[in-house]
Amino acid sequence: MPKNILEERIRWVKMVDDGKVKLKDVLILFPYSERTLKRWLRTY
Repeated sequence: MPKNILEERIRWVKMVDDGKVKLKDVLILFPYSERTLKRWLRTY
């Protein structure tokens, strides 16, 4: 369980960035918008 918002963001972004899962698969469970996840990926 993440301790803060940064850990939460990294948890979602790392799966996609590492190539373990596709972006569209993460979006099914992602509690935020696709735009938000893409922004986090650019920042990461």
